[in-house]
Amino acid sequence: MPRRQSRSRSRAASRPSVGRALLVVTCLVAALAVAGGLVSSGRADVIAAALVALVAAKLFWRQFRRRRLAARTIDELVALSPTQFEEAVAALLRRHGYREVRRIGGAGDQGADLIGRDPRGRRVVVQCKRYKSTNRVGAPVVRPLYGTKALYHAERALIVSTSTFSRPAVDEARRLDIDLIDGSALSRMLAA
Repeated sequence: MPRRQSRSRSRAASRPSVGRALLVVTCLVAALAVAGGLVSSGRADVIAAALVALVAAKLFWRQFRRRRLAARTIDELVALSPTQFEEAVAALLRRHGYREVRRIGGAGDQGADLIGRDPRGRRVVVQCKRYKSTNRVGAPVVRPLYGTKALYHAERALIVSTSTFSRPAVDEARRLDIDLIDGSALSRMLAA
């Protein structure tokens, strides 16, 4: 029974906020109602100003969100939510030449948090592990990524962790041709 509860929690966490969607729809309906009234009264200049303000607000929100996810240290990465951590890793990979990086984590992701193309254009599948420094990533985390790599027809597989990897995990990754980025390498990437 506890397994079922954790599944429903992970599904709920991966769903977009219903409240946010309702707020957006309400704002759009209100904006259209105001615009309709202003057009009939000949106030097209007010409509244009409102549209410019909406676009500016959207751009501001996007910049704010990017800045909020731009962690500078491992501790800041560990403090992020799982989704924010995946987004931060995606942004970091983009900064290091990866292209078409997108987050696919959540229920039904088959073990992939991100997919994209590395700087050489090869398809890559990424598993993100946001662990405290005292918790090492073990071999049981590495093995499933090999199947995930085949499932997504990826040429490379990568595990990015804020922590370290156990010796068996490193050996397994080497055997399965899976690249590992541990907390130290992640720190260097953040600093670059």
